[in-house]
Amino acid sequence: MDSYKHFTLRFWLIFLFSVSTFLIVLSCGAGIYLVVKQVMTDDILDINRAYSEKMAQTTDLMFQSMKKNLETSAGEIAPLLKDRQRLQQHLKLWQESTLFFNSILVANNKGKILATEPRMEVDGRFLMSSGAREALEKKKTVVSQPYKAITGRLIVLVSTPLWDENGNYAGFLGGTFYLEQDNTLHEFLGKHFYEDGSYLYVVDQNGTLIYHPEEERIGQMVDGNSVVQKLMDQKSGAERVVNTQGVPMLTGYAYVPSANWGIVSQTPEEEALAPTLKVVLDMFGYISPFFILLLLISFSLTQKMVNPLRQLANYAKSVRTAGTEVQPFPTIPTWYYEAEQINHAFQQYAETLRHKMNVIKRESLTDPLTGLANRRYIENTLRQWTETKKQFSVLLLDVDGFKKVNDEFGHQTGDEVLRFLSQAMKQHVRKGDICGRYGGEEFIVLLPETSAETAYLMAESLRMFMSDTVSPTGEPVTISLGVGTIAPQIDTKTLLALTDEAMYKAKQEGRNRTKLMRTIV
Repeated sequence: MDSYKHFTLRFWLIFLFSVSTFLIVLSCGAGIYLVVKQVMTDDILDINRAYSEKMAQTTDLMFQSMKKNLETSAGEIAPLLKDRQRLQQHLKLWQESTLFFNSILVANNKGKILATEPRMEVDGRFLMSSGAREALEKKKTVVSQPYKAITGRLIVLVSTPLWDENGNYAGFLGGTFYLEQDNTLHEFLGKHFYEDGSYLYVVDQNGTLIYHPEEERIGQMVDGNSVVQKLMDQKSGAERVVNTQGVPMLTGYAYVPSANWGIVSQTPEEEALAPTLKVVLDMFGYISPFFILLLLISFSLTQKMVNPLRQLANYAKSVRTAGTEVQPFPTIPTWYYEAEQINHAFQQYAETLRHKMNVIKRESLTDPLTGLANRRYIENTLRQWTETKKQFSVLLLDVDGFKKVNDEFGHQTGDEVLRFLSQAMKQHVRKGDICGRYGGEEFIVLLPETSAETAYLMAESLRMFMSDTVSPTGEPVTISLGVGTIAPQIDTKTLLALTDEAMYKAKQEGRNRTKLMRTIV
């Protein structure tokens, strides 16, 4: 009984000083850790954002140069379309002078391959790939999405139209990147690596990996990554993200307009923030001597503070055991004994107050007539369920002809009917369902984790019970019900409005029936 009283004040003061000092040191360490972590995170995000933007600008300039190179060469190649030998020679010279593409090709306006460089066994064949169709349809300089070429390679085609001397579309000139082989793009992007696990990758407008340090991942869809989704919306920025392999990353990303690509520079969060913990541990190492010294000083001060209070405790003990023989009151502080009495009195008062507050709270959330939850409790519950995205259904019900009940049988009988209905509601719901009075003769039932079909069956069960059971009026009293179920496209206010609409539709169609709310697309 009251075992805490066996501990001395000296114990509690030493405990208080020790815990307080420890918590202060721990709080400082945690604060420093969080600040350093945030600063390092922001710095790394800024670095990756700036780097991705720089790489995007450089890549954009490279693609602009490619397109200009193609467009310039197209003017030279168009007159040679009917001279295959000169066309092939020109392509060979151009391929040797440009460093951009793995291969180049010329196709006519039907998609038939006229020439390739390096030479491949595809001359005379018709191109059916998505990149070729896009070039033929758009008749302008375009960068294709990655696709499998007739050679079986995964490629990106950069193409520009060819026009004959009469201004008619004659075909296109195209340069290709082999995404799974070395090329100018790989050489440019592959130069950039870090010792901290950072790396860079490139995606197209559909979220397909075009470049990645792990070559086996090229061609994979990574559109589930939030950063990739933003790049697909042509956005740039920096943020912490968990990648498709579940690894937290500090990521900077930038959009490349000329190619509709996105470049991502990212660093594993664990490796980036590894120095943070070392900083905090070093700090604890530096302050530990001061921490020990502070504890020793605290113990010494505690001893001096406790001595007079211990005399007071001994005197109080002697008074309790001395009977009629009480020793003279010594000159010692007496505040500890009084503080204990005040604490005891306050504890009793707090218990009384808590009990009263619980009663007030219970009464404020309960309808006094029916004992059901009142409107405030219902609205609080709906707000909590909405905030936690809980799935639920709602029944709204109203007593049919209640005014007639009051007029014929009196308000006292009307109140008995409402209490009768409330008891019926409680009997027809499950544990965890919430019944409430929403106002007047209108009631509500909240059904957590309940589908529309189940809610409808419960409503029908209650309706049939009421229509088949004698009420305090001496005859059955019927009810009309509306059933609603929360959905992503509606909020709680709309749900209640639609359910109320369904209930009144039930009344308009003859009462004593249940209606589902109409669906909003």
